[in-house]
Amino acid sequence: ASEQLPHYARWPHRHLFLFPLDSMFAPKWLLPSMVAHTGSGYTTRGIDVTVPYLVSLPPPPAETPPPRTTLLFLMASPSRNKVRVEVARQMREAARASGSGEIELHETDPRKENAMPFSAVETMRRMRRSVFCVAPTGDSDGFTQRFYYIVAAGCIPVRVDSYYPSWSFGRVAWPFKQTIDWHRAALLLPPAALGRDGLLPFVRNVSAARVASMQRYIEREVRPAVLFDYRGRAPDAFSAFLTELLHLSRTKLNKLDQAPARG
Repeated sequence: ASEQLPHYARWPHRHLFLFPLDSMFAPKWLLPSMVAHTGSGYTTRGIDVTVPYLVSLPPPPAETPPPRTTLLFLMASPSRNKVRVEVARQMREAARASGSGEIELHETDPRKENAMPFSAVETMRRMRRSVFCVAPTGDSDGFTQRFYYIVAAGCIPVRVDSYYPSWSFGRVAWPFKQTIDWHRAALLLPPAALGRDGLLPFVRNVSAARVASMQRYIEREVRPAVLFDYRGRAPDAFSAFLTELLHLSRTKLNKLDQAPARG
């Protein structure tokens, strides 16, 4: 890039690269530049943009949404990493202890031909009747499709990050972070707190007033900003992306323009 792109060596931050993978796969030579990726760690000096996946969602049901009688939902393979193993263990034990059905855990087996016990429509139906849905990381550091299914269902995501376990909420490169105040829509449970405090005490400590506020924010602000329609019946992703870039141009790029030349 420094050899072939005009002005790159002097103003690398003024060059935008579209990188359609998670942040952990971004090559090092991109790091001084603006990078658009699918999450979730910052690859640059906070001037990158996390773009949501284009997730194929089932159509919403026509009937009135059911009451959210399930406290916590997760359908996943617990074998991916130690964090998932611990999440599944705590949910399994809590479900046995309560016996009330407020905790719904479905452990999938990737070795089976049909690992998922439910269809996408049935999974969404169960998420729509849940207050909190666990969103663990998968094989990479980005936001999995599960995260966007949770948002589409109006469930509150509980992200347990095994890649950046010590990061605070503000350091995570959430999707369209400049547009959405994710602190009002999602919970971040560090793995250390998962082992020390427990998943169930963590979600039960969220007040009913905050739950209602988060559900309203997800419905009114988050879903329109990160869920897009192939046929253009929703706000388009490119406009949302431009909003992020305009924010960065006003708040960060001019300061970087004034920095001493590299090299």
